[in-house]
Amino acid sequence: MVKARNWQSPSRRRFQEWTTFLVLIVILISATMIVTWTVFVVSPQSVTTDEKSLLSSSQHFKLINENAFRKTIQSCIPYDDDDDSRLSSQKKKKSKKCLQHVPTDGERKVQRIAIASPPGIASDAFTSALYNSLLTYYYDSDSERMREAMNLVQTSHVPPYGYGKTHGWTKIIRLLGYPVLLHEVADAISWVINNREWKGKSEVGIHGEEDHIRVEMYSQVLKQIIRWHCRLSHVAAHTALFSFDFSSEDMDSVLTRLVKFLVSAPSTMQRNGDIDMEKVRRVGKAMSVEISSLMSAKYADVAKSAFLTHENLEIFKNILSSELENSNNLQKWPCFSFWDVSGDSESSLMEVSRFLAGSLVPDCHNAFTKCTVQKDKCEERGNAYCP
Repeated sequence: MVKARNWQSPSRRRFQEWTTFLVLIVILISATMIVTWTVFVVSPQSVTTDEKSLLSSSQHFKLINENAFRKTIQSCIPYDDDDDSRLSSQKKKKSKKCLQHVPTDGERKVQRIAIASPPGIASDAFTSALYNSLLTYYYDSDSERMREAMNLVQTSHVPPYGYGKTHGWTKIIRLLGYPVLLHEVADAISWVINNREWKGKSEVGIHGEEDHIRVEMYSQVLKQIIRWHCRLSHVAAHTALFSFDFSSEDMDSVLTRLVKFLVSAPSTMQRNGDIDMEKVRRVGKAMSVEISSLMSAKYADVAKSAFLTHENLEIFKNILSSELENSNNLQKWPCFSFWDVSGDSESSLMEVSRFLAGSLVPDCHNAFTKCTVQKDKCEERGNAYCP
């Protein structure tokens, strides 16, 4: 029997069909990976639905009275006549009082902008993401042009009482929430424990061996965080300040406003041209991706914590209520001391709280800072009971 030249046995034909099928599958998977890489790396995108669900799951640790605290948070956004014609004349008048002092850095004047937050991983990551996004998407990777426009400074120290020439800031970005208040507390405690200058000191129960000790530690740091925000809201009475809340639902919109707040030149400086809103939106979208990654990566372990029981959350809720009541919703001047958080005496202050307080008080020895109020001088010295 003579076989055709292209004749193949059934088994060989099936083998080639399977080979062709597998090659097609590999090509399809590769194409999908390339598209995914392009979406998430080449061009900044918004937060995905899954990421939003992950962020919302953090609300499990939100204190039931936390919204009352958030209502005390103040901002001061300088009004731009082209911004929103719907603003009332009263609000226009009020917002134009947001001072933007531009200090002299060497021989030139440049905006000095604070990224202000209690210390922690979230603050570090946010500052890095903001700088890199601005540099890449707004200033076209021209670091010199960005340096001429602004000097971004990360800080955990509250500004001293007074105006721009006292605290040395043109604008302030205050970070809030991470996305709930207790995450802010946990981040600050983690920062202390991992700080090289703090290592070697011991704190009984710091890793949870003694639950009542850990509750006391969280309680003291919670008070310090609330008082830190009290100080920042007082500064917002007169200085340009944007309060960025990690729990914001419309993250793209909030970040767009934040970036516009940053790149807008103060009225005291000669404008360098109009704001490029397309670049502003690109920076905002890039930041959305960074923030969603930060929230999912850094706090997955917190969700598994057996420490934040219903009973302990009730303790922290009562502390927040007490702080709000005793300070008239954080409006009372001056804000309570960072050193007086033990509920007993300064000698009962835990080592974690003592170390953290030193990073929250005004930095009176900074070249741009002047501490003229006795309260600030006492705080820097670690004196909770200022005469």
